[in-house]
Amino acid sequence: MGFAPRLAFYDLNSGLITPFAASPGDNGTRIGDGRCDRAGNFVFGTMDDGYPVKVIGKFHRLNAATLTVETLALPDVAIPNSICFSPDGGTLYYCDSMQGRIMCCDYPSLQNQHVFAESEGSGAPDGSCVDEMGYLWNAEWGGNRVVSYRPDGTTDAILTSPGIQSTCPTLAGEGFTRLYCTTATVGLTALSEYDGALLRAESDLSPGLPENRFAAHTV
Repeated sequence: MGFAPRLAFYDLNSGLITPFAASPGDNGTRIGDGRCDRAGNFVFGTMDDGYPVKVIGKFHRLNAATLTVETLALPDVAIPNSICFSPDGGTLYYCDSMQGRIMCCDYPSLQNQHVFAESEGSGAPDGSCVDEMGYLWNAEWGGNRVVSYRPDGTTDAILTSPGIQSTCPTLAGEGFTRLYCTTATVGLTALSEYDGALLRAESDLSPGLPENRFAAHTV
């Protein structure tokens, strides 16, 4: 788990939290979005813990073999999000939500950094996941929707969401064909039952992939 000041192991059965690494850097950042790569290393972003948000966040990788953190050679960001990987693990997707576009690059080399897709709606790209066909599913913060992008970055499908602040989707359930998406209440004054909730969509979707577990032995 990524807390504001540190990384820690969390035991789902006992509730025990065991810190093991401090958040990288001491420039007033906190840990945000993260996901394990296909080799089981944890890739995550940090962001400014103040307001207005400054562009001082970075992307990092917690190496499972050594439990050491390295900073990745990617541009600084304001709000890091959308961290996910192609099915073969050879492409890393990421974004700065403030920029309104999702980036990608070769992984783990981090070469060939370029724009993957730009949001055409009113929202900003937030969390993402990738299905077994290599399609990227992105939740749009403030956009009332989840967008599916083909591997070439073109739009495949748009799912309207009753929750305004969509935060992160995942494909789960039997066969990984059920779409779940979290929503937030930040900045909203009039709340509905769909805000600050976990939403589920029943649809004929391309199956998702099981998330890769962190490869290190936990305590």
